[in-house]
Amino acid sequence: MNINKFKLLENRYERKYTLQAGESWKFQNFLLNHGFKRTFKNRLVNSIYYDNDDKKFFHENINGISERIKTRLRWYDEMFNVQLELKKKSNMISWKQTFSAGLFKSFSELQNFYKNKESISKVSNLSGFLVKPKLLVRYIREYWESSCQNFRATVDTNIEYKNIKSINLKSKGLDSDFNVLEFKYLSYKDSDFRAMINKTNFPFRMSKHSKYVSAVINLNNVYKI
Repeated sequence: MNINKFKLLENRYERKYTLQAGESWKFQNFLLNHGFKRTFKNRLVNSIYYDNDDKKFFHENINGISERIKTRLRWYDEMFNVQLELKKKSNMISWKQTFSAGLFKSFSELQNFYKNKESISKVSNLSGFLVKPKLLVRYIREYWESSCQNFRATVDTNIEYKNIKSINLKSKGLDSDFNVLEFKYLSYKDSDFRAMINKTNFPFRMSKHSKYVSAVINLNNVYKI
């Protein structure tokens, strides 16, 4: 699929900020002190990322290519109701297209799906590149919303990475050094977001942080992925 043929499901800004692991309370304090409230129970987010053999998506991110995509399978907690997500990003603005990959009885059944040549071919056709599953990223996500309901925020902690070749959901993966705060809002609300940030003397510095890129770098220190 050509990058320009994405169906526009969401047109939003995504702004990320990082702190060292164990410092997420600073994010939480800021949100609480500025009118944000929790909107959903915490969830365990699971994402299997795809890339080609040359790590095209990884290198595009590292090299700062403004127009890029990511392809991943995503499910929550231990319920294997899996979505295939194709996400296009242009600078700070993101669009996302989602497909149902299926409801699986177990992780073993999901593994059979994503290793299957037919499913790899279908994912490749949708993403427009010959891709394969490369790694798993897992983390705990908190959900927040501003009092004006224009801005959503998520706080991601306990981030870990697993090699696709030896995934065991019950074993501990490689730990990330970071917690991540992300604000998400519709693109036409950008001036309102900037005004909020300026008004609150926002204490965090924006980051280009990518969980997939961090996972590749960390796992390459241990495995060849």
